[in-house]
Amino acid sequence: MSFDQYNQDQVIQMSVVDNNGCQNYGLNVFDRPKNTIKETVQLMKQIEEMEDGPEKQKIMQELSKDNHRRMFMGKTQMEKCRLS
Repeated sequence: MSFDQYNQDQVIQMSVVDNNGCQNYGLNVFDRPKNTIKETVQLMKQIEEMEDGPEKQKIMQELSKDNHRRMFMGKTQMEKCRLS
């Protein structure tokens, strides 16, 4: 289950991931960039079409610079409970 910021990607997420019996579950809180999700998707499509190189890397870094996980509270695949 997730909650999205208006015209943006999820900012609060409750998740469960099961990878061959190794589970990771918890509550995440994210920071998101100022641009809308539509603008982000368009930029991601442009990046996919680019040749590998420094310009592609620069745009990828720009795209991810304001995306941060601010909090995780739950259990990791390493079976450790944590709050970060």
